[in-house]
Amino acid sequence: MIKKLFICFSVPVVSILSVLLISSSCKKWENPLIAAGTVGAAIAAIWAIIYIEILRPNFDRPKLKIGEPGFKPSFYRQAPEKNRAGQQVGIGYYINILLKNTGKRTAKNCQPILTAMWKLDQGNWQKAENWISVGLRWGAGEDQYYEYGILKTREERNLIPHRPYYVSLGRISTQDPKTFELLQVIILNAQDNRFEPGEYCFEITVNGEDIDPPMKYFKVIWRGECTQNLEEVEQRFFVSMQDNPPV
Repeated sequence: MIKKLFICFSVPVVSILSVLLISSSCKKWENPLIAAGTVGAAIAAIWAIIYIEILRPNFDRPKLKIGEPGFKPSFYRQAPEKNRAGQQVGIGYYINILLKNTGKRTAKNCQPILTAMWKLDQGNWQKAENWISVGLRWGAGEDQYYEYGILKTREERNLIPHRPYYVSLGRISTQDPKTFELLQVIILNAQDNRFEPGEYCFEITVNGEDIDPPMKYFKVIWRGECTQNLEEVEQRFFVSMQDNPPV
């Protein structure tokens, strides 16, 4: 921004000085067309720089939108869980959130962040104090990648326009049917990422370069237990998206 402001102010200053220099070298403007052309060129140069450096980047900048992935039930899907040998050991129900870049340029170094949470306690929403923001995992099997033969966890990534991306918020599993687990990039020793049945709300935002970070709130109601029967889970596990925090 400082560079852009410098350019926008330096161009008119240089142009004005040029006009004054030309005018001072002549006793009179003998040809009005020369004067008009000089001033017009200076003005055109000013507006060209302003458009290229400030206006056009704002028109074309990336725009991120958090939305529903179109699943049934809303926001979560059933998926087999396997051990390292590739054998199925259970069924998980994963909350996935749709993230899309609706702008015209690639959004660089974007990361979904869980920035706050609330729990419904005796009819009142209680916000977790001193919550430390943590990164969430990317969904659809894109949370890991290989670099020089080493498997790494993906944190930031570039988002090309109009391509759907998915963020994993949490899951319940038949392997641990009494726990709702947040799917974080890292686990903090002093902050819970596993919860008992109840009602919760999670604030999610996405940070990145040259974007206005979008923010949404996801209310999760879980009445406990987890089976392999999707119809049974639908009666006990609910997820909804909201624009405002709970009150």
